[in-house]
Amino acid sequence: MNQFESYTAFEQGSLSCSNRYYSDYSTRIRSEDFQYLKEIALDERNEQFITLRSIRDGDLLCLGRYAGLVPLPSGNVLEILPKCFRGSDSNERARRSLLNMLTVSGILSVKNFSAIEQEILQRPLHYSIVHYFLLALERMVVQGISSSYSSRDEKRPVLRGKILVKKQLNEHTPLPQSFWTRAHEYSENRSENRVIRTCLDLIAPIARNHVNNRLMHLRSCFSEIPASNDPDADLLAWNHDRLMSHYSDVEPWCRLILLGTGSLLTGRNTLPGLLYPMERLFESYVGACLEKIAPDGFQVISQSTKWSLCIRNEQKLNTLRPDFVLRKSGLDSCVLDAKWKTQNELVEVASPDLLQLYAYGRHYLKGNGRMALLYPKTEGFRTNSDEILYTADPGLSLRCIPIDLETEPAALKAFLEETTS
Repeated sequence: MNQFESYTAFEQGSLSCSNRYYSDYSTRIRSEDFQYLKEIALDERNEQFITLRSIRDGDLLCLGRYAGLVPLPSGNVLEILPKCFRGSDSNERARRSLLNMLTVSGILSVKNFSAIEQEILQRPLHYSIVHYFLLALERMVVQGISSSYSSRDEKRPVLRGKILVKKQLNEHTPLPQSFWTRAHEYSENRSENRVIRTCLDLIAPIARNHVNNRLMHLRSCFSEIPASNDPDADLLAWNHDRLMSHYSDVEPWCRLILLGTGSLLTGRNTLPGLLYPMERLFESYVGACLEKIAPDGFQVISQSTKWSLCIRNEQKLNTLRPDFVLRKSGLDSCVLDAKWKTQNELVEVASPDLLQLYAYGRHYLKGNGRMALLYPKTEGFRTNSDEILYTADPGLSLRCIPIDLETEPAALKAFLEETTS
């Protein structure tokens, strides 16, 4: 029996198939897997995910700003974890953080998330995804697989339903032994079930021994239902009425499995993986947290386009688009910008970030108010920075705030309460 491997790499790290030591963030993988990913990297359409770098002693594959899972044709699985946990010797925390970000952002549906089994988090990420998808599906199946009426055109030995005259006449048979008819059938072949069947097929290559029996049982439950020919259309057609309420916890997992890669990788080299752009995921996570902890009466405005840096012929140029603005009664009171960077307390804020926030503050806050740069919390950045004042506008201040990816960001909540009190 083949022994499959799970590789663990980090976002913006590298992959090699050599025994040679390249860096702290390089992961060694088998030659066959390296060659497969190398073909992916040679397609320029995939450069956001992976690129090829030639060095003196061979080739390196450099990963982009994506985290998630990539099942490989060999049966092995590549796990890519968020970069803010590189060097922390805590892959468990990295997995918990990624799952929490996906949950808070509304991509997943994990009830009692804090109760995730420690044993699962000690294993690569796909164990958690497969486990929770199957758990939600098992609960759904207990309540019953829903059926619906659908029309089906078929050549039948007996008359059933409406005869299709044109098709029947095209047979040119004087004494037909069968008839083209359209009948309405009550069956389990509906969009939701086709999506679930497709997801079960997709996770089969990355499932492992601990869930094989559960997976086999569920696949048998959906064995008579065909896989979806158009998963996007079937997802859009997902029914959310009261009679389908027991399907609600399964839908987010299906979206996760089907839409994780999205349209990033196309053509022959499309990866059947779950890949998430971490900059966008972090921004989505921060936005969801802000909606929960914003003080009463304040509205969270995302990607505001209220102001631009300049105007030419009454046309706005260089739109100033902060990630988040807190607004109350039409007045902007605070500007926040999320940065997916591994900030360090001992390192100065990058000049472009300071200038960007200054432009936001001059326009949205009229040069008087509080702003914040939001970075992921790391071992090197655990507490709020000292307040930064702009010399040209002393009433305009900026703080750098660490955002906890595992629990509610307490530092951000305290900053908002202080700013709006």
